[in-house]
Amino acid sequence: MVFNLGGSHFLSPCQFYLGIDSAYTNQELNQKLVEVETLSAEKQLLLATQNETLERQVAERTAALKASQAQLIQSEKLASLGELTAGIAHEIQNSLNFVDNFAEVSAEMLVEMDAELDKGDVKEAKAISADIQQNLSKINHHGQRASAIVKGMLEHSRASTGIKELTDLNALADEYLRLAYHGLRAKDSTFNAMMETHFDESLPKVEVIPQDIGRVLLNLINNAFYAVNERAKQKMKVTPLL
Repeated sequence: MVFNLGGSHFLSPCQFYLGIDSAYTNQELNQKLVEVETLSAEKQLLLATQNETLERQVAERTAALKASQAQLIQSEKLASLGELTAGIAHEIQNSLNFVDNFAEVSAEMLVEMDAELDKGDVKEAKAISADIQQNLSKINHHGQRASAIVKGMLEHSRASTGIKELTDLNALADEYLRLAYHGLRAKDSTFNAMMETHFDESLPKVEVIPQDIGRVLLNLINNAFYAVNERAKQKMKVTPLL
């Protein structure tokens, strides 16, 4: 209610107090709004911080799992390589024995050839020279065989870099074919198989991860050797062919 006194207007006490109360109420509401906004901003900051921490922990855990998986794969490869080492070392030793024997025989034949030359028997000296050349060819063959075995073992033991490399698939397949063969021979000395390879010489080098592809090839070839060997056991006097 408004009072008019001498041309002046006055609020009634009730209206006056209502106005004051309304002002305080608005002030409190504004203060509460500021508090809510501040609290909301703090919660958003806290939530963002927690999300960032969680993402970092997930990334660290993922990296740790990948590292553990890589170590496990490498350990399995080294374990399988350890199982093959003794038998494959025997295969390498066989090749080295051939190299030693042919080298020793060739040295003796050189002495014989010198003696024939001293006697003037050129024909016999040439015949001995031809035999020496055959021995050198055999030395080269068995040396390459031992080298291929070692190369395959080293390739198999290498940790995968995960990086693609220009790779000769023919050579890679041949290396793992021989590694699989000698590995099975190492486990079972009675195992024997003939191997025929038909490589496409026009095949260009391709970018692959050689360790990973080699592991796949090794598993495939091992399975194939196992299958043909089982069939050979069922059919006596049959040499398995891969």
